[in-house]
Amino acid sequence: MLSIRNLFLTLILGLITGLLAAGFFKVLFLIQDFQSHQTMYLYLMPVLWIVLRWIKQNTSYFPTTVSGVHKSDDLEYKYWSRLSIPLNFVGASLSHFVGASVGREGAVVVFASGVGRLLGLDLKYFKPILMAAGFAIAMDHPWIALVFIYEMFSTRIDQKLFAVLAAWVGCLVLRSFQLPALFDPILVVHRNDFWDLFFFVLILSLSVGYGSRLYKWIFQKIKTLTHPKKQWGGFLLVVVLTAVLWLPEFKSVHSLSLTSFEQIKNGIVSEQFLWMKFLITVVSVAIGFWGGDFIPSVVLGSGWAVWLAPHFKVDPQMALMLGAFSFFAALNLLKWTAFFLTLSVFGSEHFMWLYFCLTLVKSFSGNVSLYRHEP
Repeated sequence: MLSIRNLFLTLILGLITGLLAAGFFKVLFLIQDFQSHQTMYLYLMPVLWIVLRWIKQNTSYFPTTVSGVHKSDDLEYKYWSRLSIPLNFVGASLSHFVGASVGREGAVVVFASGVGRLLGLDLKYFKPILMAAGFAIAMDHPWIALVFIYEMFSTRIDQKLFAVLAAWVGCLVLRSFQLPALFDPILVVHRNDFWDLFFFVLILSLSVGYGSRLYKWIFQKIKTLTHPKKQWGGFLLVVVLTAVLWLPEFKSVHSLSLTSFEQIKNGIVSEQFLWMKFLITVVSVAIGFWGGDFIPSVVLGSGWAVWLAPHFKVDPQMALMLGAFSFFAALNLLKWTAFFLTLSVFGSEHFMWLYFCLTLVKSFSGNVSLYRHEP
């Protein structure tokens, strides 16, 4: 039975999270403009890493990742810092500013969780709603909340309805600021031989699946190296990351990745760029900079697919559609979320090929999801 109180709290949750997401995205656009003609911000990367680590060690517990929200229990939730929202907002913004290759969806999910703590919501009931609504608001697609909550949790019907409602309110708030869409619709024309496309999907799904296993293995090793008891290991790694990013050829993999996606849409991608983006992203996320992995994973999946396409005589737009959210699905084992995100951008004309590809990707990706199991 629907609760009027929970309905009212859901509306407030969507409103505040939408406002936070809009402010965060505006800051990211300013950062993107600044970084287009500057590199001096890299000096601040080691300093920010120390500051973020100090904040985590000297405040009440609060999550900074999607997996952190997912694994939180009622006792931790009771003692979350009430400063989690401003701390996460500033920490995620500065993580992008200094050039770390992190995504934006993780920040919005933790914003939503912080709003839940601020409103005194029951974590056991509202955690799926908080996470699904935050993710959908970050995507600016309210119905994705329904798919996300279905894949991540076992929930009641009213929780699913509240997740969509909160996401709908948040997306309306986000759109009222007239921010550019995360992804513009892309028309895909099917001009491919069946067998060429079939073997392309096999190789793409195999390489993305096992590529995600490599990513998660490196992620785990870096997490071990940068454990709070190993201060110097983490600091040396962030100094190495800073030094590497100073190299001119690494400028393209700094921080925000939407400009890279625009180039990939036009068929501009190199194998060197993909390896650089892969390594810089896994190090940035695992070493402790705040944010998610969604946009970098989109760049990696779509870039790899477009790079492979000519080798199989597959149309680049078809490859772009199949690869766009494949690496995200592989990292987090969210096949249906990736499926419906792809349909929202590319349309449903080639949904059978998409389903075939994502099913194989998930089967090759192991059983570890970074949204559920962070080392």
